[in-house]
Amino acid sequence: MAAAARAPLSSSLPLLATEDVPLVSHLHGRMRRAERGIDRTELKRAVKYGKRSRANPGRNGQPRWKYVHNDIVYITDETSRHEITSWRTRDDDAEEEDEAGELNDDVTVGATGTHVVIIVDDSGSMRTNDIPGYEHRKQAVYNCLKKDFFLPQVATAGDAKVSTHGEVFASLIRFNDEATVIFERVQADKEVSKKVMLNKLDKERNKRARSHGNYLPALRAADELLAKDSRSFARLMVLLLSDGAPSDHQEMECKHGTMVWRSFGESLGKVSFIECPTGGRRCRWLVKDREQRECVEWAKKLATKYGEDRVVITTVAFGDPKQNFSTLEKMAQAIPRGSFQKLGLSSLELRTAFSSLTSTLTTLRTEGGSIRRTPRAGIEVRSRHGMEGDELEMINRDDGDWWIYDENSTIRKYVWNGRRLDLIRLHDGAVGMAFEKHPFAEGVERFTFRCVEITPEQDGGDGKFLTCGNSLVAKEAKIHENLTMQFQKRLCRVQYEASQLAEQFNRRLASGIDEWYVSFLDVCVYMVEDESYESGVAWILAEDHLDGRFEKWNNNAGHVKKKTNVTAKKNETLNDWSIMETLLLTQLDAIVEEEEDNENGTGFISIEHERRELQKQINKDDVPQAFSHFTYEATGGTKLVCDLQGVWNSTDGFRFTDPVIHQGEGKEEENTRSDGTPDRKVRANGPTDRGDIGIANFFRSHECNEICRRLGLKDQPLERHQQQCVPCTP
Repeated sequence: MAAAARAPLSSSLPLLATEDVPLVSHLHGRMRRAERGIDRTELKRAVKYGKRSRANPGRNGQPRWKYVHNDIVYITDETSRHEITSWRTRDDDAEEEDEAGELNDDVTVGATGTHVVIIVDDSGSMRTNDIPGYEHRKQAVYNCLKKDFFLPQVATAGDAKVSTHGEVFASLIRFNDEATVIFERVQADKEVSKKVMLNKLDKERNKRARSHGNYLPALRAADELLAKDSRSFARLMVLLLSDGAPSDHQEMECKHGTMVWRSFGESLGKVSFIECPTGGRRCRWLVKDREQRECVEWAKKLATKYGEDRVVITTVAFGDPKQNFSTLEKMAQAIPRGSFQKLGLSSLELRTAFSSLTSTLTTLRTEGGSIRRTPRAGIEVRSRHGMEGDELEMINRDDGDWWIYDENSTIRKYVWNGRRLDLIRLHDGAVGMAFEKHPFAEGVERFTFRCVEITPEQDGGDGKFLTCGNSLVAKEAKIHENLTMQFQKRLCRVQYEASQLAEQFNRRLASGIDEWYVSFLDVCVYMVEDESYESGVAWILAEDHLDGRFEKWNNNAGHVKKKTNVTAKKNETLNDWSIMETLLLTQLDAIVEEEEDNENGTGFISIEHERRELQKQINKDDVPQAFSHFTYEATGGTKLVCDLQGVWNSTDGFRFTDPVIHQGEGKEEENTRSDGTPDRKVRANGPTDRGDIGIANFFRSHECNEICRRLGLKDQPLERHQQQCVPCTP
């Protein structure tokens, strides 16, 4: 009898000791458990004592079981013997959460405003009286800031041409030894905010500047302000003004633990500094170099995290022209939308700089177009974190938690065939569909709900339904203007096109290794009549629920997930053969224990087979990045698939959903407002398509890996995307 036909473990389990519950695993399964801190005994307990339910089928339709016990979710094959994947429902590792935050921190579709963070030097040198017409430098800065930046913003309050492109919110930070937030996210183009802002500016102008000018505390404060609600703004702008180089080095230790820039007196008019007993004077200049690198790195990370097309950084040097302003200059040079202005000590130049900032801001506000976006109100996201054991078997209309469309509703189901939406039948036995009223998650464009197809429960009375087919996830737009067939059709087309490119990638790679297989979920669209929608019809996209811990490998702003290592906490890499050889040898006993006899009675998976697999020196996290690179070449350099997210296991490989396609050469399609009037053209693949800038952002961070080399992907210059891929040297 074939293994696939074996009956699942059930009544015989209570008779077995936990250690005797069969568990067949493979190297990648053990590696994933090691990363997540899951012991094989916990999986055996889940099979013996946990709640069992049907999991969604595998990539090729293989039946599977899901076991939930304590905080463990364990997916097995149909026999309950072979391990597919497992994860914990409680909090994930903090480092992974931080990285997920970086990858997911993208602008929401409804965002139209601009957040401007202004950072002003408040060190002692700003008291210098060398600006004609002003008592000191600080007074000149705040007067010009008030007259040439804030007052012009207030003046746009009644200008419909500008205000339709989103509001301007401003934050102000001053810095000396520490950073102080003067005001935070005040709407600068609103008349009622005028008094608040101007009063605070006048008070700051008259306060005494003092001490040193430490950049880094101010940059950290700015990062915190931007991170609070970055997704609410379409654009983020930072202005950093200083009259000198940063002073952070004075409180920094060299690598030997000595504060080499701390003074201890003067001799012959020269300041004497502590000298490192190990590194000597060289340590002093290394600390200065680290100070500058940290400032420049801050600018790079800001643009990478929030998107290089969203972030503008302007650095302004307002001081003695003989001063060293290289840090300000390099910070501006670090990102595509950065600019550096060296003003000297001219108040006229200062006014011109702030006027230029106002002009830049107006350009930023209008470049996004004027599409009306009305966020849907009254929708509360309720996370299902830790509720994986709450499986659906029956839905009751009286509970009031679901939107239910049964045989009394008009309902149709469609799939995209590459050219149009084709009408198809519901699952066998189903008469309708239902999805929860409260989403369990949200993305850039859509809310995400639990969803199922349903059939009436024969003995349960009216209003009770059994679930049919696979567990689904439904997705609806977050703004009213996108509650249309065209919106869902575009998403179907994008996912279909990404799926076609994935098939090409798998054929080209031809590895025969399941772990490297790339696929995208099939999607369908339900059309149901519902009078609560303005049009009287709801269009709901749905796809299979993914079993596994959701991950994101890259986003549409160019950010890339760090590689997962076998023993990540020890910084050991998968490609280090000596480490892996040791791992195999030390786990030999575990391999023997965990492998169950197969039908021929041999059952032991050769360690040489696993050794050969490891010798390929491929980190599985390289696969998504290579796939994105491949899509660029496969489309002749016109498109790039990214925002790769989903689940991975060693049986199915990568199963992705919700991709983004960046399309170069500015391809656009007509867009209309909700009232039917024409509006500006928008990108054919939606607002997450960043075109040439998005393609450039990917190649800015992409490092070609072994799979890129195996596929022969080119290290070609990308002039029209203003970027070049890192060479794939053999």
